[in-house]
Amino acid sequence: MKTIIVNDFGIREGEDITEALFSLFESNKTDTEFVFRKGTYFFSPKFEHPYSLSNTDFIETHKLGIWMKGMKNVRIDFGGSRLLFSGHMNGITCDRCEDIKIENAVIDWPEPFVAEGIIRRITGKHLDLYIDSKKYPHTFVPKNGLKFHYGNGEANYLWAFRQYEKSSRTITRYDSGSVNFFSNVEYLGGEVYRFEAKNFKGDVGNICVLRHSLRNNAGIFMEKCTGVELTDITFHSTSGIGCLAQFCDTLSFRRIHYTPNKEAGRIISGCRD
Repeated sequence: MKTIIVNDFGIREGEDITEALFSLFESNKTDTEFVFRKGTYFFSPKFEHPYSLSNTDFIETHKLGIWMKGMKNVRIDFGGSRLLFSGHMNGITCDRCEDIKIENAVIDWPEPFVAEGIIRRITGKHLDLYIDSKKYPHTFVPKNGLKFHYGNGEANYLWAFRQYEKSSRTITRYDSGSVNFFSNVEYLGGEVYRFEAKNFKGDVGNICVLRHSLRNNAGIFMEKCTGVELTDITFHSTSGIGCLAQFCDTLSFRRIHYTPNKEAGRIISGCRD
């Protein structure tokens, strides 16, 4: 097996490496170890392919970040790097691969597909939420509600939420899921929004996780693969389902974590399977 230090082949820290990494994979499909120097690497939806993902909202083509096609006896060691993705896409796609090991990475979307707001005031008719626009970019349109932006100019309107307790950061005892009261929204200033919410139950300071996106893709997607091992990978966000394997066998998962990015002040790593 030959070893390639990817940084010696045009892969640079702090840059979008989507196309460069794909080209390197295509030129070295078999019997290769790819090693990254620890750093931060960016991925954007440069590629599309008409995959059909189970338990996922239907779209004709899926955008792809890291794309591995027909690779065999390959190891990818990201060296503890941060891999940052933008917009809806599969984070990692393995298509008809065999004897693959992927390890040592932290995967995140800086503009995630759920937002978070803090309860400032509750009345019998209204709920006031503070939403940090730097963490969760959004625009407000009267009579239409809040539209959240998540990369590449894409955006969706808010449609549901879950409430989490401020101290324990666990879901509250209140029934607060999938409540649709988001068409009547008023901007109060200071990034505080007033929602029409009759008989809402909760506590000031609690956190509302605001869902605004469809399940279009997966964090890791594998199709018709065998002998894939994933080790020491942490996901702070995904574009839909966390991990999806279809028509695969002999898969190993070791120390795979889906956990919130606490440095970014989040309590949620995703809202899908």
